[in-house]
Amino acid sequence: AGRYAIHLRVADELAQSSAEFLIQFRVHGRAPEKLPGITVRGVRFYRGEDDAFALDPATYRPGATLWARFEIAGYSLRESNAFDVEYGLAVYGPSGNLLYEQPVAAQEHDSPFYPKRWLVGGFSLTVSANQAPGEYRLTVRARDKLAKTSAEQSANFQVKN
Repeated sequence: AGRYAIHLRVADELAQSSAEFLIQFRVHGRAPEKLPGITVRGVRFYRGEDDAFALDPATYRPGATLWARFEIAGYSLRESNAFDVEYGLAVYGPSGNLLYEQPVAAQEHDSPFYPKRWLVGGFSLTVSANQAPGEYRLTVRARDKLAKTSAEQSANFQVKN
């Protein structure tokens, strides 16, 4: 985000003349953040894959599909803007017991021309048709494979009949 300008200069070498023009424009977006390390943030639940608004409260019925999205930021960028990040997830029941875990749900690594400051992650899970009502916890764990660091964020959702 910010104000930018393009300075155009055209020269006619035969006539020994030139013309200049300055084009100013504004780019809307988020300013880069300085984070201490890899961070998982904004874990939100949705009813459908393309929903624009998160559920509040996040409540599902047995047999429903849970959709979750989040951001990962603060990971290391190396030469050529290279990054290497993976994330996994775990679901805990009302009593804190582990119900489901996928240590590596997705991996993203690239060397884009422009630095990629954050990644958007997401997944879906089907709530078991015989899932007991209660409050459940979803934990997303991200790993910066270049810096060998990790972070996690948890969010709660409910299952109601």
